[in-house]
Amino acid sequence: MFSDNNNNYVDNSCCASLLKKNNIEEELSNLVLLHTKSKTKELDSIFSNLSYEKRNIYLKFAEEGNANAQFLIGRAHNMGLSLKKDHQKALYWYMKAADQNHPSAQHNIGHAYFYGFGVEIDYQ
Repeated sequence: MFSDNNNNYVDNSCCASLLKKNNIEEELSNLVLLHTKSKTKELDSIFSNLSYEKRNIYLKFAEEGNANAQFLIGRAHNMGLSLKKDHQKALYWYMKAADQNHPSAQHNIGHAYFYGFGVEIDYQ
């Protein structure tokens, strides 16, 4: 709570919530940036050591439609980092991110289809 110019108390909890959301979105963007700069070992190390709470926050953002979170959750499933290795779940999250034109997710979908990760290979 804080006081405005008229000594009225204003609840600023919504501001704190918005600030936290913006910080998480920036964090997700920075993690994707590691991937795009080919710093995947650093990204993998971060994801291997994610706390349960942080992983669930990222998952919540993914479920709410954040394309970066969807890509990162897909990658975590794909690589078995902090989540059970599951190529079908990885592909599910990559598809969600790709639907929002996330280029790394689109690339990883092509990779999955080429190598048969989470899908059946059909050469016909």
